[in-house]
Amino acid sequence: MRRIVCALMAACAVATAATTHAAPMPAVADRELVIFDNDWCEVVPLTPLLANPRIQVLGVTTVTGDCWSPEATAAALADLETLGRSDIPVLAGAVFPLVNTPGRMAAWEALNGPLPWKGAWNAPDAKGRYHPDEPFRLALGAPKAAKAGSETAAAFMVRQVRAHPHQVTIYAAGPMTNIALALRLDPEFARLTKQFVFDGGHIRAFEASGESDADFNPAFDPEAAKIAFTAPWPRVVSIGDLADSVVMTRALRQRLTAKRTVLSTYIDGKVEDGMPIWDTIGAAIIADPSLITASTELKMDVDLAPGLYYGRVKVWTPGRKASLDARPVTVVQAIDRERYLNGLVAAAQGPVR
Repeated sequence: MRRIVCALMAACAVATAATTHAAPMPAVADRELVIFDNDWCEVVPLTPLLANPRIQVLGVTTVTGDCWSPEATAAALADLETLGRSDIPVLAGAVFPLVNTPGRMAAWEALNGPLPWKGAWNAPDAKGRYHPDEPFRLALGAPKAAKAGSETAAAFMVRQVRAHPHQVTIYAAGPMTNIALALRLDPEFARLTKQFVFDGGHIRAFEASGESDADFNPAFDPEAAKIAFTAPWPRVVSIGDLADSVVMTRALRQRLTAKRTVLSTYIDGKVEDGMPIWDTIGAAIIADPSLITASTELKMDVDLAPGLYYGRVKVWTPGRKASLDARPVTVVQAIDRERYLNGLVAAAQGPVR
């Protein structure tokens, strides 16, 4: 996720699941179990998952990226209260990356040029949205009553995957610090999941201008991304360049708000026209993999060498000699946009289960 506001509305949705009010709840063995890890300051990305009776969100975990983890945790709790789903656990995650710091990022900029987006480390502005030197200040307010779980995000992930071996999808829509910590806590963690889905892995050409925020999630914590990308997951799915391919338009807003619900009203107040709807496609694919119309298999790794490409994703096509650590990743190239948007509208206008 590269913008706080734009983490909204995630994953959009199977329209039939969102609109079938009386569908029986599947048995646990038939449900898709998901842990949603994000640097969000809103939780609208969860709503299509909550509207789908096949999906069980085991918990939401927060990590520093677009905003500080403590702030994201408070915002997640507050939004789940609004949606009437305070029963879903919220677990606070890593406050700082494994190695990267604001000072290291500033040193990188001094050598390679300014980064247009630094997430929680953006310079303070008049609206008070960014406070890079105050990780525990809750500029976005706090929930009324809900409290975060006592476990760390990484410990929660490990415990849930151990309790449901080969059933849990880990969806990382922000920097991968929590994922790396879970992998180091339990060497069997990756093998015991169902799959790892992440927002990141842009493979378009590096821009001549040197702009390097196109893949914020790996770049914010490159060492964590390296650990996550190269772990022995049963399956890895990258949303790649599609992450910012769907944009909120006036026409889409009118469709979403044609029926006023708690969720559609909430979205209307949060998402600005012209903003990409980040984090939605990964959740949509988890809910309905048939939305994928084109994908490719590549080997992927992260560049940790100091310099211009630090934190950049590296890929190799089949037949090319890859790095020692690179592993196969399914990179999504296209989705059925009409079904995606129809599902998003249905989810916004349907009930929160």
